[in-house]
Amino acid sequence: MTEEQRFAIIRADLDEQEELDRALLRTAPLPRDLEQKNADLQAVYDQWYTLHPTVLGNCRCPGLCPRGTDRALCLGCSYHVEDPGKLGVALAWRASYAELVKVFEAQGNTIDARQACIKVQLLDDTITVMRM
Repeated sequence: MTEEQRFAIIRADLDEQEELDRALLRTAPLPRDLEQKNADLQAVYDQWYTLHPTVLGNCRCPGLCPRGTDRALCLGCSYHVEDPGKLGVALAWRASYAELVKVFEAQGNTIDARQACIKVQLLDDTITVMRM
């Protein structure tokens, strides 16, 4: 395989990965999504009479956590319910991850930079929900 053919394959793979990354970008939740989260949270409280606190809110189902050992801020978890009172904490974590993106990019570490960037986007979504 020639060098040009290898580069063409790599370029096609990167284009495909970029499309997949764009699909990960979330949109702001709709009001009915927020109402559903509130109803879900109330149902958990009615059943267990408690909520499991997290860094940015509460977990509706700590015993069945799909995150395994990577529970960093519970970002992207459908069981997580954001607490608007923890907005300052979310903003501090966002600033930290945004700085981490810059460090990774300066090192040429694109994979870790992309993962940190995804966490920044997830924090942006969480912050949007908290502000609503």
